[in-house]
Amino acid sequence: MPEAADDPTAAALDRLVDRVLGAGTPLRAPFDPDWRSPCESGAPVDGTVSFRPLRREPTASGLLDGLAAALGRPVPVELETYYGRYWSGDLELEAPQGPVVLLLLWNEEDADRLAENLLGHALQQRRLRRRPTLFFACTTADSDRILSLDEETREVVVERPGTRDCRVVAPDLASFLDTLMPPAR
Repeated sequence: MPEAADDPTAAALDRLVDRVLGAGTPLRAPFDPDWRSPCESGAPVDGTVSFRPLRREPTASGLLDGLAAALGRPVPVELETYYGRYWSGDLELEAPQGPVVLLLLWNEEDADRLAENLLGHALQQRRLRRRPTLFFACTTADSDRILSLDEETREVVVERPGTRDCRVVAPDLASFLDTLMPPAR
């Protein structure tokens, strides 16, 4: 995994995690004794557990190699970096356009589930003859709009899966991550 100095996405994600942690807002996720994460901290309370984004050790193999093989094309390096840099629960943030929930990996098994969901999304895009995109966030936990990386232009788009509803919200993933802030509480 590239170091932040060499990778704008890694650097932007590191700055974002610093903003989130600096805000001091407790981060909690539902607790499941069979779905543990290296980013958990402390004991479960009332069915939830505290977590703190935890920087992952660099790995030699690509996190999404299986997805790339299934698609017959490489996964954008920005998404490899995004999904491979931290263990974390989902992060609820504010973008200039409104609320955003960043989808991050909780544990190793979550990577398998993510790859399956990304493949399903990519195949649906292909079936609809849409430009290839791969998602990384949603606009809110219960929204039908997702944020994706356009594989051809590398722009961040907000789209409604299964429709032609799609618009550009940032020129690249690093720029988009730099606009995100923890919600005011």
